Amino acid sequence: MKKKLLFVIPSLDAGGAEKSLVNLLHLIDENKYDIDLYLFHKQGLFLQQVPNHVNIIDINEDFYFFNQELKSSILSFIRKMRWDLVMSRLMFFFINRYNKRPNAEQYSWKFIAKSIKPLTKEYDVAIGYLEKSSNYFVVDKVKAKKKVAYIHSDYLELKIDRDFDQKYFKSIDIIVTISEYCKEVLDKLFLDKKIEVIYNISPKALIEKMAQEEMDVNFRDNSILSIGRLHPQKGFDIAIETATFLRDRNVDFTWYIIGSGYEKEKLEHLIKLNNLQNNFLLLGTKSNPYPFIKASKIYVQPSRYEGKSIALDEAKILRKPILVTEFSTVNDQFTNGENAIFANINANDIATKIELLLSDNALREKLIYNLQSDDSLEKNILAKFYHVIND
Repeated sequence: MKKKLLFVIPSLDAGGAEKSLVNLLHLIDENKYDIDLYLFHKQGLFLQQVPNHVNIIDINEDFYFFNQELKSSILSFIRKMRWDLVMSRLMFFFINRYNKRPNAEQYSWKFIAKSIKPLTKEYDVAIGYLEKSSNYFVVDKVKAKKKVAYIHSDYLELKIDRDFDQKYFKSIDIIVTISEYCKEVLDKLFLDKKIEVIYNISPKALIEKMAQEEMDVNFRDNSILSIGRLHPQKGFDIAIETATFLRDRNVDFTWYIIGSGYEKEKLEHLIKLNNLQNNFLLLGTKSNPYPFIKASKIYVQPSRYEGKSIALDEAKILRKPILVTEFSTVNDQFTNGENAIFANINANDIATKIELLLSDNALREKLIYNLQSDDSLEKNILAKFYHVIND
C-alpha cells in the first residue's frame, strides 16, 4: 500500500524553498507514495511546475475569505454573521500592519488558524516545508503518524521567537534543515529534538536541459548575474553600492538581477540615484533562469545570510565562476579559491573580487574545472529524504 504524504507551504512564489519543494515532488516515487500538497495561497511562479500526480488540496471557504483583501474579507464574514472571524481578521491585519518584526507571522497564526478547518484525511507523514506557519499548520490542523518541520535558514538570522516554536516542536517528530551549520544552530537551541540535514535538491539533468532554451534578453559582455528575492537578506543594496565602485574603477560590466520582492522600489531608486541604469538591470522573475545562468560570465551572490542557496547549487551545476559573500553557512557549499571566490560582506571587497574574477581568465577556468568534478548529490539527497520519512 502506498504511503500517504502531505506537504504544506504558504505558496509557490519565487523562492529557494518553493523551488526545492517542486524539485523534490518531481523526484519522489509516485508508485510508492500518494502526495497531497496544501497551499495557503494557490499561486506562484512554480505552481505550473507541480507534477500532475500531486493532488493540490482546496482550502475551505472561511480560509478563502480570510485571504481576501481586508474590506472584502470583513464584509464576507459579516454577511455570514461570523463575528469571531471578523475579530480575527482585524487582529491579523493590525499585527501584520504594525508589527514589523520577523515574529509577526508567529503571533498572528492563532488568528488565521481560526478560519482553517482541520484536514479530515490521516497521513503517514505530514511535512511543513517552510518555517513558521507551515509547521504550525501541520501541528494544529493535521492528523499524521509522523510530523516533520523544515527550517530553511539559519535560525538565528530569522530573529523569531524561539519559545513560540518550542511549544510547537513538542508535537514534531523530526526537524529537518538544509545545511550542517543550520543544524549546529538548531542543536543548541532545541536540545531535545531530533534534527536531520537534507540538502535542497536540484535535478542536474533537468537543469542542463532547460539551460538550452532561448532567453528574452541579450546579455552583454562581462555579464554578472545574481538571483534571489528582492529582500534585505539577499544584499542587492550592497550589490548596487558595489556596482558604483566598479563603474568608478572603469570596469566594463553589466549586472543582471533575476527576482521580485518588496524592495523593488527601493532598489530602483538606488539605481537611478547612482546613475546605474545602463549597468544594473532588474529583470523580474523568470520561470526558467537557467539560460541566464549559462549566458553569464560570472555568478555573484551578495547575501547577508543564507540557509543553503539553491540558486548557488544551480550555478554550480551549470559550472559558472562564482563569487559569494562570507555568510555563516557558506562553507557548507564552497571552498574558497577552489570552487568559488569569497568576499567580505561589504561593497568594496566584493567589487575588488569581481574585478579580479572578470579579468583573470586562468582563475575562472580553475573554478570551472573544479566544478566539473562536483557531481550532483541528487540520489543521496533523495535517499536521505526517504530515510527520514520511513524511519
